[in-house]
Amino acid sequence: TEPLMETGATILIEDNQENIFPLMEQGNGIYQSGTLSLPPDREYRLRISTSNEQRYTSEFLTPIVTPAIDSVSWTRDMNGVDIYVNTHDPQNNTHYYQWDYEEIWEDRSPYLSVYKYENGQLVQRSNEEIQRMRRCWRREIPMELIFESTLALETDRISKKLTQIQAGTQRIAEKYSVLVSQHALSEPAFNYLQVMKKNSNGLGSFFDPQPSQLYSNIFSVDTEELVVGFLGAYSTSQVRLIIDKDEVPMW
Repeated sequence: TEPLMETGATILIEDNQENIFPLMEQGNGIYQSGTLSLPPDREYRLRISTSNEQRYTSEFLTPIVTPAIDSVSWTRDMNGVDIYVNTHDPQNNTHYYQWDYEEIWEDRSPYLSVYKYENGQLVQRSNEEIQRMRRCWRREIPMELIFESTLALETDRISKKLTQIQAGTQRIAEKYSVLVSQHALSEPAFNYLQVMKKNSNGLGSFFDPQPSQLYSNIFSVDTEELVVGFLGAYSTSQVRLIIDKDEVPMW
């Protein structure tokens, strides 16, 4: 079933100097602040009061400044096109990374819509309208959890494969774009994602491990109610890659 969205709640960001930054309800359980310039040398937490007067708060968190993405690149092989993100921390102290990405690609219909009904009459479209209707754009945000640690490496440098575009698919039939977002994680947040991914993807067969308990850094103020979820505080680095069909050999 679809999750039950919480409406009518009051949500605040609070720093360790008692400054308050409210979030406004956007509808359907989404709450968003205005544009904020929060100093990274303070600690922050989230405070939630629901419409039925249940109160929740998170631990105070020190924001993490995410290193810039060095590049987003691609390689061609027999199976398709592989998309990679490359990054490093010159201070050698980040170690935990998470990525997500948004794909947009041009998709052209093999058929032409030459006529239309207008005021009950069959009318021929103009050439400009015919071409405009043929050209479409598709957008997809994959939900896969992608994260990695460099703790076991000599340097805080990593090249991570994000996805593979299968050979012959429509994604690069004309033009393809991917917007990659990179977040630096704390160690507890990284461990939380590991448990969540194992519980989501690594269960179901006889020899799979038993599900692990998900812990949280968000707590109920008034009761012993368990809370699922993990709050992170970090900046984001983004890079967009565009691939034209003429750049990819033998597509």
